[in-house]
Amino acid sequence: MSQRRISKKIVGNMTIVLAIVLLFGVLAMAYGYFQRNMHWIYLGISITIAMSFTIMFQAILRPENWINIRGTKRVR
Repeated sequence: MSQRRISKKIVGNMTIVLAIVLLFGVLAMAYGYFQRNMHWIYLGISITIAMSFTIMFQAILRPENWINIRGTKRVR
């Protein structure tokens, strides 16, 4: 039987918070759908889209690299 090695990578606290807010957006859409309330559906859609882009940009631009980008000084 073949074994696959799973890399252990620690997930940041900010990613967990963003995932919880994303879940709230999906739950708001579901609540609005079952209650037939368009306000909740629009709220859920806007939260879901915003958090999806935020998580995607966070994955591309890692926060630990922001310090290095801001901290570098150019020497002339």
